Amino acid sequence: MHKKMGFYRLERIKKGGYKLLSVFSLSVLIFNMSLMGVFFVAPTVEAADSGFKAPTGNEGNTGGGWVNPTYVYSSDNHRASADSSNDKIFYKNFGFSIPAGATINGIEVQVEGYTSNTRQADVKISWDGGSHVTSGKTTNVHKDSSHPYSDNVSPLGGATDKWGRTWSLGDFSDNKFRIFLDANGNNNGGILYVDQVRVKVYYTPAPVCIDDDGDGYGQNCTNGADCDDNNPAINPGAMETTCNGINDDCNSETVDEPDNDSDGYSDCSGDCDDDDGSVYPGAKEVCDGIDNNCDGAIDEGFDADGDGDANCADNCPSTANADQLDSDDDGLGDACDNCSMVFNTDQADSDQDGQGDVCDECTATGAEVCGDGVDNDCDGITDNLDLDGDGYLNLACGGDDCDDDDGSVNPGAEEVCDDGMDQDCDGSDSVCACPDADEDSVCDSQDNCPSTANPDQVNVDGDSKGDACDNCPSVANSGQEDSDVDGVGNVCDNCPTISNPSQENSYGNSAGDACEEPIEDDCVDGVDNDGDGDVDCDDSDCANETVCQTPACETGAIKIMNGDFETPTVTEHDGKWQVYPSGTEGLGWAVSWVNPDEGAPEMANLELQTTGLGWTAGEGSQWAELDTDYPAEGNEAASVVISQNITTIPGATYKLTFKFSPRPETDSANNSLGIKFGSIDETVSADGSDNTDTAWTEYEYTMTADSDSTDLEFTDLGTSDSYGTLLDDVQVELTECPEPEPTYAWYMSEWGDCSADCGGGTQDRTVECRDDSGATIDDEYCDGDKPTGSQDCNMDTCPTYTGTIQVCKYEDTDGDGYPDYSEYTPPQDVSFVDKIWNAVKIKEALATMQQILHPLAGWTMNISGDNEHEDSGATEGENSENYGCVDFIVPYGTYTIIEDSQAGWTQTGVGSNNTCYNQDGNAIIVEISGEDDYAEVYFLNHYEPVYGCTDSSATNYNPNATNNDQSCEYAKEEQTGGSGWLPSELTLYNERANELSGDYITITWLTNKPGTSRVLYDTVSHPDVSGESAPNYGYQWSTELDEEHVTGHSVTITGLTPNTTYYFRPVSSASPEKIGKQVEYKTGEAGSAPVENPEPISVSVLGEASEVILTLAKTVDREKANPGDTGVKYTLTVTNTGNVIAANVVLTDTLEAGLVFADMEELTRTWTIGDMAAGEKKEMSYTVNVNNEAAAKTYANTATVKADNSAADVTATADLEVTAVAVLAETGFDLSELLTLILAVLGLFGMAKGLKFGDVKA
Repeated sequence: MHKKMGFYRLERIKKGGYKLLSVFSLSVLIFNMSLMGVFFVAPTVEAADSGFKAPTGNEGNTGGGWVNPTYVYSSDNHRASADSSNDKIFYKNFGFSIPAGATINGIEVQVEGYTSNTRQADVKISWDGGSHVTSGKTTNVHKDSSHPYSDNVSPLGGATDKWGRTWSLGDFSDNKFRIFLDANGNNNGGILYVDQVRVKVYYTPAPVCIDDDGDGYGQNCTNGADCDDNNPAINPGAMETTCNGINDDCNSETVDEPDNDSDGYSDCSGDCDDDDGSVYPGAKEVCDGIDNNCDGAIDEGFDADGDGDANCADNCPSTANADQLDSDDDGLGDACDNCSMVFNTDQADSDQDGQGDVCDECTATGAEVCGDGVDNDCDGITDNLDLDGDGYLNLACGGDDCDDDDGSVNPGAEEVCDDGMDQDCDGSDSVCACPDADEDSVCDSQDNCPSTANPDQVNVDGDSKGDACDNCPSVANSGQEDSDVDGVGNVCDNCPTISNPSQENSYGNSAGDACEEPIEDDCVDGVDNDGDGDVDCDDSDCANETVCQTPACETGAIKIMNGDFETPTVTEHDGKWQVYPSGTEGLGWAVSWVNPDEGAPEMANLELQTTGLGWTAGEGSQWAELDTDYPAEGNEAASVVISQNITTIPGATYKLTFKFSPRPETDSANNSLGIKFGSIDETVSADGSDNTDTAWTEYEYTMTADSDSTDLEFTDLGTSDSYGTLLDDVQVELTECPEPEPTYAWYMSEWGDCSADCGGGTQDRTVECRDDSGATIDDEYCDGDKPTGSQDCNMDTCPTYTGTIQVCKYEDTDGDGYPDYSEYTPPQDVSFVDKIWNAVKIKEALATMQQILHPLAGWTMNISGDNEHEDSGATEGENSENYGCVDFIVPYGTYTIIEDSQAGWTQTGVGSNNTCYNQDGNAIIVEISGEDDYAEVYFLNHYEPVYGCTDSSATNYNPNATNNDQSCEYAKEEQTGGSGWLPSELTLYNERANELSGDYITITWLTNKPGTSRVLYDTVSHPDVSGESAPNYGYQWSTELDEEHVTGHSVTITGLTPNTTYYFRPVSSASPEKIGKQVEYKTGEAGSAPVENPEPISVSVLGEASEVILTLAKTVDREKANPGDTGVKYTLTVTNTGNVIAANVVLTDTLEAGLVFADMEELTRTWTIGDMAAGEKKEMSYTVNVNNEAAAKTYANTATVKADNSAADVTATADLEVTAVAVLAETGFDLSELLTLILAVLGLFGMAKGLKFGDVKA
């Protein structure tokens, strides 16, 4: 019997079986459980009552028989009256407030009044708004005919009288509880006068739930008792965790260390197969394909050939064959099978040639014997005589026929020169005589360098010139043009107009040194590299280099390391205070001693204190005390100075704020603080002698920085006795940027149009010296020589003859084949060209009135011709000069103009005024055949929007859609319970490494919907990338983009430097791109074994705003229910789709009256979920029952989820329609019951044969 935490449980004796505890053991169990609080005596709960409540409303005053019915609301001698047995009335709205969980013990009704004769009232109670009532009780008020009249009270019911039924708390709501008064008596009964009706409800409150650990279980708690009420992780609703020695789920039958195979070992003690008694740590390893000794290796020591397959499972145990291929399935692997394609387990090989007999077609007996009719050497040829019949024996039989398959080849044949064959078997082909000027054995007619010997005929660029005589051997240039006659062809000359055979290029760009001005190519070496007198950043060549840029100045908070002293978290001295050496991770401050003693340690310490001391923090829960202790024997006291180096901008103004407090019960001599920050050098002090708590004062100072970094220091100037000078909430803010120094630079406009289309022209540009406001100033302010304002252009030789093709594109709004223009409708019988031409004439005539064609902008045409002329991508659009037309200047030839299609546009017509044009589908073919020939081509387009999904990340994305019709669908992610959810945007989470070595790492992460994968990385941390630009966001490297859309991402990065710290940040895109957290890892030593799932050194969130985004889905397992139905199941799914942890998540669900939880009476249920990680989901289910008296309506129950750090609460509803069962007022039967009764009666007379009562539905 195993004992855990004072519990006893069933002992497992074999698989699936347990033996019961003895009676004595059971008594010990009960005794121990009582000691632990599992059994307890419920505290006595005193009975209570609601006090008397009077109504504030009434209804159902039959015929108005009750006179002044509202007078019964208070006891004031104003009375309601009734004089007939037909006078009936309901009183309501008593305003009861009965605590949840209470048990109803009784109801007392008091009627105050009198009767003029014998008339009394029957009093009944309704619990469902008047549909049903209890049995009645009759009042007994006295008769009084005197004046003034006097009342007396008639009590009905009492503290233990439940009026014949069991009551629930919902019965006392104002919309259900009613008192029914029925005035009875004979016609001579007189008049009943009622001054007041009042009701008192007697009940016993529910016992108070005692839940010390806040896990929802405990003494008198709805969820049940708790076996350990000091540990919230232990309760009947917890999941049992094996091998931890704890009864997590409070179930004594749960096995913590099961030994299923009774081998003496469990999962907890390393048994790797607890269902096999022969497998356990320390067992003897045998060759059986099983890890018998649980050391993580299978059949170790049984692999003779080292191929990874144990001998007992290796089909070639002596020959390495990791793939275990056995093509003929004879049990022998192909690697050691002498006949791998034919089944032969005996491996017989008579001639020992390595081929088994079953597949050896020829058993070699030795060398071939000519003339014996046998293939003695098994080469497939018998005798090897004169196979081609040319009279010459083959070489194998001692002959000299060099090709015994070709009768034209033999020693007696005539040789043919230069045909690549040896006809006469002399060992070579004869060479025909031919001219060969360079004597390289290649005929001039076939030589690609006839004047330069090159027998190899190498021609890398394939341009008909061999490399040996090609002035540009790497680029095809059959013309061999060399304008500067330097031996280097124009096509590969880096300076084609200036002779430079050496092709020197000091700057590594496209221009050689001979035709390029020198530049300042190193902006940090202190050398005037281009000889212009300006060095490094003073040279205009370096103006755009990052090293020469002044850091941007932006006002706002400056990052201070641990300014609130919240890290490291204090754990010592009961979490009240702790001393940390300078350099402690997370401390953020450099710490040094102030006038240390001789015995002071080299490393100074900073003391952090917490609110656990009973004092208030200036911010958060921790602060620093600058008068601390040495961490040595005697705890000598010493004051310290703490400091940080802050990056600043010269001339910028900074504001320093901090909070200072004296230590309680210490005087001002102990509490003096020195502050230094740039020009700030201040001292503050305070007296805390009379204080029992901290007294924080916020101080503020400003200074103007005079360098790019400034030290921030705080020094304890008080008595060095380990008491005093408390500091918290240190902040620095840049409040004002310095006025920038004026800068000057050469402004150069874009080059203007070339003065000639070909044959050489010039083009100009504006060159001015401007200041940083854009104003033009004297050239002397700008550094360096003034750039040129003119250059040559279009140096290509002009074609002899050219013509013009004008291509125009117009809109056809109504799609009728006519271009859009005003005040003109062409005749129906005119040609398309005439329509266009007439339209142009009308346009020209009415241009001043702006009655013109409607040209289209932003279009593209492709034009190609038979003389290799090509011009694509013309995008001239609508303007006042060419009306949507573009001119192409082309040489003579035939051209095809094709209109690029655009989504939503349909071509409704094409045409041309060219007399020789043809139409080929949506293309126009025209001919330019004479000097200044001119052709006009027109295209008409009609726009019809294409509706569909325009989001490329959707599963039904339509690339041709022009208008989004909101039909986009997205892949749903599976959840527990089978329900799905649609994420609003891509979210990255669980960023980490799953393998790390000395030179590689594998980074993995998850996304809430499919996206791409890549990883940014650097040896420098980038914790805040909010101000950085894509694609690398400030990181030095990025992996290649993996465009496959997945939710589980894995990227391996190789080539890393061993023993180096790297920072990695994953990036995924599902439109738009999203960035994950930065994770820090350090690679191992060179050659070290990889580590799986290493913990990151640090994790940094994005610089962008992080937020909690909670979603809530609620479903119900049916749409409709009837009163009395049970087991209606609701399911709630909570998801954190944000990028940070949702703190203290709480979910509540409230039912409408008429529905009740199956396991509790309250109408509101609460789940305390706790913290939820980014991307985490939780699912809860519960069942409800429908009250028998539930009203017919739709019940829209609302659930709400919230977190401490969420922006707003999130709600969800699930509708359940309840259809009421009809009740026949006079009979008291519902319709189903009445029909059943009628059918039963009819059945007695044989009239209902074949009918089943269960078939009848109300």
